[in-house]
Amino acid sequence: MAGSLQSEDISLQIKANLEVFSKIDEQFDKLKAKTREVSELTGNMFSSSKFSGMSRSLNTINNRFDSSTNNVKQLRGELTSLQSAFDRNKSQLEGLSNAQKEYANSSRTATRAVQANQSAVQRFSRTRTDDVTRSYTKTTSASQKMGNASQRLSETGSKFIRTGQSMAVTSTVIGAAMLKGANDAVKLQNQYRVITNLATYGGEKQAEAQRNVNKMQAQGTNYSVKYGVAQTKLSAGYEELIRRGYSTNQALSTQKTFLQGALASGDDYTDVVHNATAALEGFGLKSNNTTVMARNTKTAVNQMAYAADLTATNFQGMGDALRYVAATGRSANQSLSMTTSAIGILSNNGLWKLASQSEMAA
Repeated sequence: MAGSLQSEDISLQIKANLEVFSKIDEQFDKLKAKTREVSELTGNMFSSSKFSGMSRSLNTINNRFDSSTNNVKQLRGELTSLQSAFDRNKSQLEGLSNAQKEYANSSRTATRAVQANQSAVQRFSRTRTDDVTRSYTKTTSASQKMGNASQRLSETGSKFIRTGQSMAVTSTVIGAAMLKGANDAVKLQNQYRVITNLATYGGEKQAEAQRNVNKMQAQGTNYSVKYGVAQTKLSAGYEELIRRGYSTNQALSTQKTFLQGALASGDDYTDVVHNATAALEGFGLKSNNTTVMARNTKTAVNQMAYAADLTATNFQGMGDALRYVAATGRSANQSLSMTTSAIGILSNNGLWKLASQSEMAA
């Protein structure tokens, strides 16, 4: 671009010089023409020797003008040749400038292509790197998830195994409990069927006996929860009462007393029923009247429990001693409370086994 501008400046200068020389040439031509006119006029006017020197001078001047004119023409010709050579050089320079421009354009195109290729390579590299990184990350994450899933599956399997083992143990326990419950239920039903038969054989009507036995079942269920005694024990207690002569109504009215006596003394319910009913028989406190029987049972249980609590004995020991001394104490007009107190004192002294009939009589 700079070379092209410089060549144009030189061309303009040469053209300006040619125009100046053309103007000078024109002025010389005009001056030459005027000089010739003057020479012709003076030649005609002053043909004498007096003006011959002036005429020669003018001719000399004309010759000089001719010489100067030739020099100017020669110089103009040289400038014209120079202009032609410059024009040729200018064309070559313009061709070179165009070639440089094409080269510059090609270079810029090649540069842009290289840059585009580099950008494409960089994008491809980044894309592939990112893809590889994401693939590796996904693969790693999937591996970790698979590991975690495998661990959770293993833990779940272990839990299932433990649960199965626990369920097996629990099932065994539950099965045993259900079996025991089923056996107890069968046994309970058999006991209440026996109680019904005993009451019927004892003289009660079938309908009354069945009605009271049904009440015993409901009462047994309630008392079992309230006092913490098994229903099978309660049904066995009802059976013993019926066997000892209690009616079904009397058994219903006195059951609570036996349970309260066992709770107060801390003795077993079966021991309380067995020994208290034996004491009632030994001291003649049985009655066919339900109200009287309930009162006498309460008195006997309370007296025996009081004596057992204040001395070193219990219902079972008290019952064993009363087997020997109940009849003797009754014949000696001793009450149940006096007899149980004496047994308690002997027990405190370690002599309750000596409480025989002869010793009580003495």
